[in-house]
Amino acid sequence: KLLNGIKKKSKNKAFINEVISFVQQSGGIEYAIDKMKGYRDEALVIISSYPDSNVKESLTHLIDYVIDRKI
Repeated sequence: KLLNGIKKKSKNKAFINEVISFVQQSGGIEYAIDKMKGYRDEALVIISSYPDSNVKESLTHLIDYVIDRKI
């Protein structure tokens, strides 16, 4: 039911709330946060191999912003 609604891009508010509830109850938010932090760590390791520069500093700040921002 959930997958079909998502595939059909349902805009039904009750359905959307059901999906949100399912994601929250099944640990989807925590999973997404863990994946996000893993990708952040990988990116920082890659960036650290480059010489210090304004570009490197800007990329590091961008990563921090994307991870720490509040929606």
